[in-house]
Amino acid sequence: MLSYCVAERMSLSELARVDLPGAEHNFCIYRDFFRTEADFLNCVRAFHLSGQLPMRSDETYRLSDAYRLPSLMAGATRVQIGKSFSAPPGNGLYFFPSELDDAWWEPVLGLLAGRAAFRRTCREPAVRDPATDRLLRTLPTKDEHDAEIEKVRTAILGEERQLVESLPSDSEWWRIRLQAHATLVKQLREAGRVKLGRLCAHHLDVASLLAERRLGISRRCLRVLVGIGSRSIRPVVGSPPIEEEEFLLTEASYSPATRAHDRAIDALERTSSSYNAAAIPELRLDQSDVEDFVSHMHDAGLDDWTTQLVAEMWDIDQLLEMSESQRISMVYSRVRVLCTLLEEALRSFVEIIGDDAFTKSVESQGVLSRRLGAFLKGPPGKVSPVAPGDVVALNDEWRVKPPVTSVANGSTSANVR
Repeated sequence: MLSYCVAERMSLSELARVDLPGAEHNFCIYRDFFRTEADFLNCVRAFHLSGQLPMRSDETYRLSDAYRLPSLMAGATRVQIGKSFSAPPGNGLYFFPSELDDAWWEPVLGLLAGRAAFRRTCREPAVRDPATDRLLRTLPTKDEHDAEIEKVRTAILGEERQLVESLPSDSEWWRIRLQAHATLVKQLREAGRVKLGRLCAHHLDVASLLAERRLGISRRCLRVLVGIGSRSIRPVVGSPPIEEEEFLLTEASYSPATRAHDRAIDALERTSSSYNAAAIPELRLDQSDVEDFVSHMHDAGLDDWTTQLVAEMWDIDQLLEMSESQRISMVYSRVRVLCTLLEEALRSFVEIIGDDAFTKSVESQGVLSRRLGAFLKGPPGKVSPVAPGDVVALNDEWRVKPPVTSVANGSTSANVR
């Protein structure tokens, strides 16, 4: 029996007042459709009366019900409510996928409800009834609050496992519905419902997490399962858009961190053969290592690395559109950013090792190259899997120098290899 991981039941008025993410404060759902809440309520009731929007037996609503409305409005240029009412223009061509029924939304919204309950428990030193959300008693001491947090955390983790195990283990079932969900996000975006599309994309990320846990596969494998979509990019401002293939789950995501994570894996996989040819055997990567590497950077709190490693930032087509000075400036600034991130990464990795003397010896080095060399040698008494001399030689050969202005002719040149 689930107590925390249960999709929120709400009235129509409560649904209308739900704040949309990525918008200014108090931008409620009804404002994405109408100027007033009354118009939103009247429109939904009209769809109920016409039989286009079935009413649940308990007359409650779920947050996902908001995704059905653009489809209904797109098929009705005018709806009669009372004396007169005109549906808002510009709804666009939009179809709500029939595969996304309550059986799909309930676990997605349930997982979010459980995690929201845990966050509230961490903030609020009190005990609440998980079924009714009624305040039972306050917790006067920190020890009592910590005990309640642990109790709720354990309960929610157990309910999440129940939720995952209750879902089908058929990969085809997941493929069809995740494709439909990603298509729904794209349709909302193309129909101008950007804020509603952002909320739907957040629910898609949660659904993808449920799929990974139920099928026992990584996000990379899940993206391959769901399939390829396309996205429009403009290499240069003002140029015509170019359609480029991309995994559907990545394309539909609104999260910069998720897109950067996915694209970093794709970029590393595309360049892994040339990288392995240049790397020493100990540093070569196979296909599974690529995702493990990016996931490790995420777990270590180094997500900026994945942002900097996405293919677009080093795309040859973009470089060709730039002048020489622009190319030098862009490459040099990117390398400096990566060096800064490497410096931050070294601090995190040194702390993970947990050797105070080793930490001091690394941090006492004045510049990054020496600090990196000290880290690669490892703590005393341990054999490093990396040959520090090879890394130093690589640094010397591919050293990036800043642009140097010639006094003789005023031109700018640089030694960038």
